[in-house]
Amino acid sequence: MIITAGEGGNLHWENLRSRPQDFDSATRDHFLAGTPIPATWYVQAQRFRQWYRTRIREIFQHTNMIFAPATPIAPPEIGVEKTVVAGQEILVCPNLGLFTQPYHL
Repeated sequence: MIITAGEGGNLHWENLRSRPQDFDSATRDHFLAGTPIPATWYVQAQRFRQWYRTRIREIFQHTNMIFAPATPIAPPEIGVEKTVVAGQEILVCPNLGLFTQPYHL
């Protein structure tokens, strides 16, 4: 998340400054949150990414496929912000990609 937030914030910085209304509020907030990420965090995240990539390549030396859930919930209707999972109320947006984040590296 550090990598995507930092790179997204940097990529869209000029448009965020000049045309913030062109972004969905959640997307805009995500990009803006990524703009002040310290370089040391970004570098460490890239190091972890390389380490993780090596481990995944090792796994696929003897494994053809990994089955994993994509989301912790069924697709919500547009505009739904919260749902209940295992008796606990959670925010929908930050949890939809929860299980896919490790594979996006």
